[in-house]
Amino acid sequence: MPDTIINWLWGLVKTIPDDIIKGLIVSFVILLAIKFVNKVKFLNSKIKNIILNLFNTKIEISSKTTFIESPDYHYSTIRKSENVRSESYNDNDIFLLIIVGVFVTSIVVSFFKKYIDYISLFLKWLGLIPLIICILFLFIISFSNEVQKVTVKFIIVSIVVSTLTLYYGFNIKEMVVTMSPSILDTRKFFISVYKILGVSIGVIQQMISYTLLLRVFSVYIDRKKKNPIQGIRKFISKTKRFESVSFLVFFVILFSVLSYLLTLNAVHNFLLR
Repeated sequence: MPDTIINWLWGLVKTIPDDIIKGLIVSFVILLAIKFVNKVKFLNSKIKNIILNLFNTKIEISSKTTFIESPDYHYSTIRKSENVRSESYNDNDIFLLIIVGVFVTSIVVSFFKKYIDYISLFLKWLGLIPLIICILFLFIISFSNEVQKVTVKFIIVSIVVSTLTLYYGFNIKEMVVTMSPSILDTRKFFISVYKILGVSIGVIQQMISYTLLLRVFSVYIDRKKKNPIQGIRKFISKTKRFESVSFLVFFVILFSVLSYLLTLNAVHNFLLR
């Protein structure tokens, strides 16, 4: 039943008229172009009109839309002093750790294969929810005079990372076919470890989207509340780096490429030559 709901919601997202989505996306382009034109002196009003006529859409973000910066709060972190003790490990300890690691990995692979339907469902919901929220935000933005910058960043990041998560959700059952928890089947066991690692990295990457979503609501609540909530302000302070464009671009690209490569059969075949 939940899987049926997922397919219905995903089908609903795909049936949204292309003109609306294109209009909202092109509106961002228009807005950026206008901002650029306003800052460059030699670009006059005629060029502005050409740009506006070229990208004319029914739904658009006004050039008067104000982008609101997130507040910058600072909270000092008190670190507890730790007693650092040097420990030496002999070859037997390392060998024991390897054995335990292989045994635990085998259990994880068995769990993965046994509950693959639930894992597939979890990944679908994990990726679909941010996409639905993105669409709601796009409609709200199109009629709003002010937009939080973190909201725009959430939309862009979520579209990228949620697509990959949904890809895993709809295709993970096919990935399990070549997986085996048996240590004796070295080839399949090796492939199993890599695939689970790749999917895990994809899930970690999706958490960037959810962190940005929590930051969107936190910044909004902080702006609207007359009496400050210290817990929310502390969260805004702790997640400040998630609004860094360089941070987001680097980690989204790194996690996406790494996650996809670790689940790609061509890579497994190359490594197992």
